[in-house]
This record gives sequence, C-alpha cells and structure tokens, in this order.
Amino acid sequence: MNGDKFTAFLVERSMGVVCGRDELKLGLDGSSTTALMLDNVKVPVENVLGTIGQGHKVAFNVLNFGRVKLGSRNMSGIKQALGHAVKYAKERRQFGKAIAEFGLIKQKLAGMAVLAFVGDAMSYRTLGDVDRLLDAGDRTDGARVMKTIEGFAVECSINKVWTSEALAWAVDEGLQVFGGNGYSREFPLERMYRDARITRIYEGTNEINRLLIPTRLLKQSPEWFTAAAAREALSQPPATSHQPPTTERDFLAGVKILAIALLGFASATCGEALKSEQEVLAQIADIVIEAYAIESALARAEKLATRNDGRASLARDAAQVYAGDAADRVSRAARQVVAALTARGADSSLAAGVRRLTTYAGADVIAARRRIADAVIDVGKHPF
Repeated sequence: MNGDKFTAFLVERSMGVVCGRDELKLGLDGSSTTALMLDNVKVPVENVLGTIGQGHKVAFNVLNFGRVKLGSRNMSGIKQALGHAVKYAKERRQFGKAIAEFGLIKQKLAGMAVLAFVGDAMSYRTLGDVDRLLDAGDRTDGARVMKTIEGFAVECSINKVWTSEALAWAVDEGLQVFGGNGYSREFPLERMYRDARITRIYEGTNEINRLLIPTRLLKQSPEWFTAAAAREALSQPPATSHQPPTTERDFLAGVKILAIALLGFASATCGEALKSEQEVLAQIADIVIEAYAIESALARAEKLATRNDGRASLARDAAQVYAGDAADRVSRAARQVVAALTARGADSSLAAGVRRLTTYAGADVIAARRRIADAVIDVGKHPF
C-alpha cells in the first residue's frame, strides 16, 4: 500500500485479475498453476487481511499452517502408496511364491508403514497442541490466532521437512516393489512418484525450513543455548520421568540434550557468523527433527498401550524401529557438527559428551520390521 507498506489482501477475478496459461509441470497435473497478473486492480478496504503494513505476519502464518497441514496430506500419500505396493506384492509371483514373502520386500512395506505411523503421530500432536491453545481464547481474534500459530513455527517446519522426505522415500520404495512395472504410467506409483517431488519445495523449501528450526529456537529461548548451558547439558546424564525407564525413552532424553548442547556450542563458537554456517545449522536441525519424531512415535505407542488397544504391540515395534534407524542418522549428524565446531575452536570436551549421548544399542529391528510387514500383508493396507 502506497508502495511502502507490505499488506495482505484478497483479490477477485471481477477486479481485473488476469491468469496466464497453465504451466506444464513434472507432476500435480490435476492442479492448475498459472501466473497471476494484477494491472491497475482496485482493492476495497474490506478485502485487507490483518493490519495494513503487517502483511508479512499473514504471509508467514499462512506458510506455518500450510506446513503442518501438509504433514497430513503427505501421510495420506504414504498410506496410498503402501496400499498399492502391498496389493501388487501379494499378486506378483516369482520363484513360485508371492514377492510379499521375500524379506527385502517386507522391509520396504514395513518401512512405509513405520513412516506413516510416526508422521501421523507428529502431525496430530502439533495440530492438537495448536487447537488446545486456540480453544483457550477467542478464535475470532485474528491477531491472537496469528500469534498462537506463530508460536508453533518450529513444529510446523519440523513437520514439513520430515513428512515431505518420508513421502519421497515411501513412493520411491513403493515404485521399487513394482519393479519395471513401477516405471510405467499404467501403474499408480509412477504418478505418485512425480507428484511427491513438489512437497520438498513448496511451503518453503526444506533447506529454508532446516535453517528456520535452529534460528527460531535461538530467538525464542536464547538462555537455553549459551556456552554455559551447553556444558551443563553435556555434563548431565540423560534422565526420564518414566518409571521404569525404557531404552527408547533414555535415548530420546539423550537426543534432546544433544540438540541443546550442539546448538549452544555452535552459537558460542560461531557468534554472529552462525547464520552463515548453513551446513552446521542444517545438521543440528536434523537432530531436533529426529527428537520430535521419536518423542511423537513413543507417545502414540504408549497411548495405545494404556488404552489396551489391540495394535499396541505393533505400535511398540514401529516406535522401536524408528528410534533404531534415527539413532544412526543422529550419530552421523552429530559427528559432522562436532568436527566443524572443533575446527573452529569449540571446547574439546564436546566430542566425548556427544559420543556418550549417541551410544544406543536398540532393539532387534529386523524382527520388528517382519512383524509389521506381516500385519500390513494380512490387512492389505496401513495397519494403524
């Protein structure tokens, strides 16, 4: 407005809005994508969204909410891909039996089911937290609603990154189950493979969201990430309020300490230059993301157990499989951060503390995956 106030507003075709031609895209053929041209369009004051000059708040919160809602969309994609893959695996026969009986096919089916279980836990957790806060006040108060959603910016970015990359893995493995047929447009995974690619780009690229996670944490709670706080975190043994403590809960407690310590040391070591250390920030973001995913999965499994749900043991398997796989990713990311910070003069005690926190024996995830795959094959779809 007036050329110097960034303001959000609604426009309608009747105002003189012109759309360009449909773009030819890799995927999302069912969605029309065009350029939007505004030439001397008159916008009435009642079409302004929010406050004049505060359009960035509307834009960023639209992105935040879009990111967490995208999580649910991505999980439906994984479940659909799993349904197609298990149906094909039960029908396709090689060496005298259905390929669904082979261990490496079971591994793919189980992996897809685990990701759908964890992603649902993450998405519903964030949406539930947002809803509870919104319900505690006036939902018609636009400023309050935007401020509430803004408070979950980190969780929204976590969901966006994790679920989009989970979907990418799932459709890739689902296509692999189909073998050569998966590459053909006569079979469903080919289109799903193309359509999934955009989810790592829109609503803010995953690279941008990875940078947002640690920088937003530093802004929200700077007292957590000082050098003193980082040393204190590394000196404390992982603790859990759950009695008796479970292996996964102990590991989760360690991952949380690790994330706090690494971000604290990174901030203290790099200072203002940290914003330019994108690779370091991204690795720390991955550790934060894994902590949120593990905790969400464990919470969902524990809730099913307390309700004596018949799927509780399978949920326990899914949480254990995910924690076991996540441990490898956390360890790799932490090693890279430690090496980078040590080279920049970080405290020499950092490496020893990180090694302690990333040590995790885990459960027999191969056997757990087989049990999950058998459940998928039995019901012919996502078992949760």
